[in-house]
Amino acid sequence: MPRAWRRERWSLRLLGARRFFPAETEPRPALSTYLHDPVEPGKIPFGWSCCFAHLAQLCPEAIDYAVVTQSPNDSFIEWGGGYYFPDLFGIERADRWELLARHARRTSSMMQKNNTRIIGFNVARIDSPDARKACEVFARQTDGLLAILVFQYDGYESGAGKLFWVKDRNGLELPVVSARYSIWSQANRPRVGTPAKVAREIRQSVENARATEPFPSPPRTRRGLGEEPIPFELPRYDWVIAHAWSWFKLVRGSDENAEDMPQENAAAQGGVRGYTPVTWSAARLPSNIRTVSPEELIWRIRMKHDPEQTKALIAAWPR
Repeated sequence: MPRAWRRERWSLRLLGARRFFPAETEPRPALSTYLHDPVEPGKIPFGWSCCFAHLAQLCPEAIDYAVVTQSPNDSFIEWGGGYYFPDLFGIERADRWELLARHARRTSSMMQKNNTRIIGFNVARIDSPDARKACEVFARQTDGLLAILVFQYDGYESGAGKLFWVKDRNGLELPVVSARYSIWSQANRPRVGTPAKVAREIRQSVENARATEPFPSPPRTRRGLGEEPIPFELPRYDWVIAHAWSWFKLVRGSDENAEDMPQENAAAQGGVRGYTPVTWSAARLPSNIRTVSPEELIWRIRMKHDPEQTKALIAAWPR
């Protein structure tokens, strides 16, 4: 959640239930860092993913807390309608796609009640036909879904920012956008690593685009996940995912490996994880590279793809 949870009493009048959140000295869940430690939200536009569809049914007061503590820079993204791989959902069942469609209808219904318009998918193989099919099946059951943000379980950045388009139940196209970068400790792959390394990779992508911008754009090709991003196309619309369990330490300077640290007992050594390292990466970006909310990113992608449809959607969008 956006801020530290304190020991407070929340009343759910409809059910007459009361919920007590643990104090700092009491046992906490495994992901307590994100519930208790101060994270100072609102510094940058940021998307917080959570199983809001489940919380709405099991712990609605947690959603109330999220809304109360939400800053204008905080966006909420539905976490898939639960923790599962959409491309493996019911894989041994003959009616697997209908089962996924049924789950999508239920999730979409709860998303409309929660007013969450973007969903995040964690897939087993981002370039597999089943991953594309899962997105198509899910989108067809939705109304008002802005986009699907997708990443691969093993290698969050594997999609390299590729995207493709699917249709909702009204026949309107919406983008499925893969993560291009990942903030992840002890990683040695392109587009993934420390906050400093990811910031450098983002800057480099833009610089490379500017270096080749005068040349004509080649035609788009489709391969694997979807549209190949044109290397020198500007503006770029990419998103970064943070590995929530990676610890880092803040180090100024040009050594992009200096932020890495041993993960064992990292907290005791002053390590930080989750939201804060993302702000370090954003702080290293020049003024010509803007950090925007997930919603703005998606609206810009949709406007570029189909301006007429997007303008009509914006005009009719609930306010």
